[in-house]
Order: sequence, then structure tokens, then C-alpha cells
Amino acid sequence: MQENLAEKRLDTEEIAERLALLEAVLDAIVEGVIITDASGRILYFNEAQEKIEGLNKDEVIGRYLHEVYQVSPKTSDHAVVIKNDRPSKDKVKTFFTTEGKEINLAASTYPVRHGGRIVGAFSVCRDFTRIKDLIKKNMSLQRQMHFKWDDRHLKNGTRYTLDDFIYTSKTVERLINQARKAALTDCPVLVYGETGTGKEVLAQGIHNASGRADEPFIGINCAAIPETLLESTLFGTVKGAFTGALDTQGLFQQAGKGTLFLDEINSMPPA
Repeated sequence: MQENLAEKRLDTEEIAERLALLEAVLDAIVEGVIITDASGRILYFNEAQEKIEGLNKDEVIGRYLHEVYQVSPKTSDHAVVIKNDRPSKDKVKTFFTTEGKEINLAASTYPVRHGGRIVGAFSVCRDFTRIKDLIKKNMSLQRQMHFKWDDRHLKNGTRYTLDDFIYTSKTVERLINQARKAALTDCPVLVYGETGTGKEVLAQGIHNASGRADEPFIGINCAAIPETLLESTLFGTVKGAFTGALDTQGLFQQAGKGTLFLDEINSMPPA
């Protein structure tokens, strides 16, 4: 009997060591990690998640998700994943921390199975706040540069018209004529060409030759937007759509009745 107790004690120590190793690994990675049991009680909350959300793990572990976040026990990401037995990948969320800092992250949540049943779930969260801020700053700088370069189109964010093209080539002449015809319609226009050939210049020219010239022209390089932020960047978010979601305008809404120029659109995922 003493031998059995000794073996159990060794097993317990071995389990504790393995748990310590796992915690050390999870605390060393840059992504945030939240682990819950099947009832939604938080079992683990790593250091990266503490930094992302401004929460203390000691005050979070042991509590239920609906006690920490503004979600119901049945509609949290973990509850839905456990119920459907299907992961939820790269779900974009925008919320404010207790200190008032805006956070943008992409969370993937997975069910955990053991012995033929679901025993819990875990989320891996990537903070895209800095990347989204850089995208906003880049767009703002682009608009400022347009305004600084040329006051003719200060109100719509462009610099060029089709009359700014200087050419002798018949091919370019046909291109400009096609652009003028395209400007008379509200149809989407595909501008195809290698990098540096002036696709945005032509797009601005079409915009300024159209009936939308008084409306905004917004250009964005799709290759600069992470896949997980594409949807919220293009279409915005609605308050209440998910936990912490805010009302934010997407580029389509910002463009309004004007023109949205999607540069490097071939870099976008097919779905």
C-alpha cells in the first residue's frame, strides 16, 4: 500500500511538473491564450492575454467567461464552439480595455476533446491594434500628401485628372478614351498593369471625369491589410455584433457615392 501511495505521489509530482512546463511555454508565446472547461470556467489565462486586455490572470482564472466579459453563458465563443464541436477561426474583435485603450484582435477558438467527449475550449488571440493603427496613419498620410501636392481636388482626395496624362502613343490614347467612357458609367472598373505603371493615377482620372468627382476618392493597398482585418477594414463593424464591437465605418461606407480604389486586389484571398 505504501508503494502505491509513493507511485501516486510521483504521478502527482510528474503531472505538476508537466503543467509547470506547459504554463512556461504558453506564457512565453506572443499570442494571447484563454482556456476554459466545458462550462465556460476559465482555467488558464496567459501573460500575453493579460497585456492585450489589461487584466490580471489571478483575478480572472476560476471565474466564468460571462463574469469577465459582456457575454451570456450560451453565446460566448467558447460556448458556441463547444456546442457545435467546430472551431471558429480568425474572428475579428474590437473593444476597449478598462483603461479606455482600443484593442483590435483576431481570435481563433477550438474545442478540446478527451475520451470521446468535449471537455473544454481554448482561444488563441493575436493583437492587430498596432497594424490597424499603421493602416489608418498610412491612409491619413496619403490624403495629406494629395492635399499638399495639389489644391485643385482638395475636397475629394485626388491629385490627377485624365488631362494630366502626357503621351504620344496611340495605345495610351485608346486607353484614355476607354477611361472616359468608363467614367460615364457606375460599373466597377478593373485597371490592370504592373507595379509602378500608374494604375491609381488612371483611377483618379476616371473618378474626376465622372459624375462622382465631388465625392471622395479612397485608395487602399490590399496587400498591406492582414487577411483577418480585411472584412472589418472594408465593411466596418456594428456595435453589438460581437463582444465589445463598436460602430466603425468601413472603406466602402467612407467612400460613399465616390470611388473606392482597391490596389493589389489580387493579393486578397479568394473567399
